[in-house]
This record gives sequence, structure tokens and C-alpha cells, in this order.
Amino acid sequence: MKRRGPKRQKPTNAPRRRGAARRTGPDRDPRVSTGRERRQVERARSRLVTALEKASAAGEDVVRVADAIAETAVERRESSLVASMLESRILADLVELRRLFSARAAAADTTPDRELAPCLNVPAALLDWLCVSFGLEPLFEAGAVLEIPRSRAESFALAGTLPPGSGLARVRVTSQGWKRRGTIVARPSAEVV
Repeated sequence: MKRRGPKRQKPTNAPRRRGAARRTGPDRDPRVSTGRERRQVERARSRLVTALEKASAAGEDVVRVADAIAETAVERRESSLVASMLESRILADLVELRRLFSARAAAADTTPDRELAPCLNVPAALLDWLCVSFGLEPLFEAGAVLEIPRSRAESFALAGTLPPGSGLARVRVTSQGWKRRGTIVARPSAEVV
């Protein structure tokens, strides 16, 4: 076999022939890229953008679900607290305290006790705070006399029976009811007059 000498290399500034191998190594200018490299980079960038968009959409879905879970948990807790306040008659007792304190303050012949004076506004302030915080609305005031259509009689906890007839029924509210965000959570109690 005949021995050949070392391969002769082209000078580095010689133009490349079409299809010729590209130069690699330390003498290659890294800023110069071929069309193939650009297409590969563009495909990689496109895949990265698509993956980021999918991850972002999935993250937004997770945030929406987490928000919905949190809202449901808060609503359940608030509903539970309102039910507990109604069951233990806290709201009814605060309404009665507010009525008694207001009547006492309105009486001209009595002056509030020195110890009691700072507490006179507490029931009203607490009721206002509970109404705002839990979305509560009082339904009718105790002592109010109403004429209601017989069709609305089931919206009251009535003591006694309605007299026969198809017109209006006259009732006296004995304890107020409560609405929470538009839904009746405690019917007002009333007696037939």
C-alpha cells in the first residue's frame, strides 16, 4: 500500500462549496450560523413557547380551582357560623339588648348608670358588624303588625291558625327573621291578630 502524505487543508478564507462540510473547531466564527442551525433554533424556540403557554394555562386553571375551593370553604364556614348564631339565639339576644338599651336611653326620667353607659352602643354596633360581615339582613321588627296575603303565611313561623277567607291575614311579629345574601335563613315568628 502506498503511503500518502498529510492531507492538504484549504485556506480558512476560501469560500465553501455547496454541500461541503462546514468548518468546526476553534477557528470557526460562532456568530455565523447556517440556515439549518437557524431552523433548528426556531423550532426549539417554538416548542419552548408552546410548552410555556401550556404550562401557563395549566397554572391559571390551578389558580381558578384553588380560588373556587377557597370561596366554597369560606362560604361554608360563614354559613356554619350564622347557623350557630341563630341556633344559640345570639342574634335574637343582641336585638333584644339593643331594644332595651335604646328604650332605657330614650327614657327621660332615667340616666344611664355610669358603669353601663359605655356599653349602651355595643349591641347595635355588634349587630351592624355581623350584618355587614356575614351579609345578614333583618326581616321585620318585633312588634310590627302586618297584613300579609295568605300565600305568604308560610314565610312566617305562625302561632295560631289563620281565620278562613282568601284575603289578607293580620299578624304581629314576635321575633324578627333573618336573610343572608337574599335567602331566608330564619323565618320571623308571628302570631295571628
